[in-house]
Amino acid sequence: MINELERDLIQALEEFIVKFKEEMAKRNKNASGTTSDSLSIKHVQGGVLLYKNGGAPFSVLEEGRKPGKAPYDFISILEKWSEDKGLQFSSPQERRSFAYLLGERIKREGIPGSPDLWLSKLLEDFTPIVSDVYYKYVKRQLGIK
Repeated sequence: MINELERDLIQALEEFIVKFKEEMAKRNKNASGTTSDSLSIKHVQGGVLLYKNGGAPFSVLEEGRKPGKAPYDFISILEKWSEDKGLQFSSPQERRSFAYLLGERIKREGIPGSPDLWLSKLLEDFTPIVSDVYYKYVKRQLGIK
């Protein structure tokens, strides 16, 4: 059973997820939508969880990716990314060649991140909202208006 505090936290988390998705779209960080759809809210005994399931690690969005080794299926990942971005190729082989060359460049040069650290800012903005939810709950429990 969800209590009053948990209900308020769920509402605040839902609003956070909406803002997160809006920022992802505004900053053109959505290719497949996997990362923006990766945040979920789960009610558990004694609380509420905001968790991430799939998509790119948030650190990659903000900090980028350093040059170096790549996952064994990197070409397939980049092929899927190019499809999700709507990039057109004359053949599957041309898409695969593009993915291979892009992968080699990423391994060699890395990927720049977002210098404004928008996700950290979004999380910082969310912290007082959660504090406010707790504050209002405690006031209600103590009968303070």
